[in-house]
Amino acid sequence: MKPMKVEFGTKTLSLVLDGSATVDIEKKLGKSLFGIMMTGNGGMKMPRLGEMLTILHSANQTANIKSADMTKLYDEYISKGGSMMKLFEVIQELMEKAGFFESETTDGEDLVGEEKNEEESLV
Repeated sequence: MKPMKVEFGTKTLSLVLDGSATVDIEKKLGKSLFGIMMTGNGGMKMPRLGEMLTILHSANQTANIKSADMTKLYDEYISKGGSMMKLFEVIQELMEKAGFFESETTDGEDLVGEEKNEEESLV
């Protein structure tokens, strides 16, 4: 899996959400990654800042960044024009690259490998 580079405060994080990072995050948070982003009825919700920083820290492959550094880096990130919503989008992209979400198509094919027509009939 190719690392995702993210400018976060004064550091560049190299993020990989592999199995080891996922297990680490779930142990620290006491719930699954989907559990922090979904309501009980299946709707989406914004994770808490601490949860997002835990995800970033555990997925980070850059050396010498401690968990305690993450809040300071977040403050720097915000002061440079970042936002909590942009950070959430980074985490969603990271999860997508890690295979958390199914894609409906792969290079013009549907999930069963059949060619998909550009125009689909409702009939």
